[in-house]
Amino acid sequence: MTDLKTVAMYRKTLAKYFPGEQPRFVSLEGFVDAMVMVEGLKRAGKELTREGLIRGIEAIPTRLGIGTAIEAGLFSPRSRGSFHGDSYSDSRRACSAVH
Repeated sequence: MTDLKTVAMYRKTLAKYFPGEQPRFVSLEGFVDAMVMVEGLKRAGKELTREGLIRGIEAIPTRLGIGTAIEAGLFSPRSRGSFHGDSYSDSRRACSAVH
């Protein structure tokens, strides 16, 4: 199937809650976005504030189990950065693992 941890979790979750639905890159992207938000909320602490959430999101490690590293600060609301992974081939591998 895939050795990419997050893609495997996405496919398992999709099959559990939406049996018969085909994996697609856009829904994988939404899955990863949700993972980032949940992790940011966890790292923000019990007394949630805007700044705490921003710090929580900024503290997320740069590897998410999709086969490529994420540029530091990518998830920061202060950043206007774009996705820059370690390699184009890793990004293509994550996309191809969806199908």
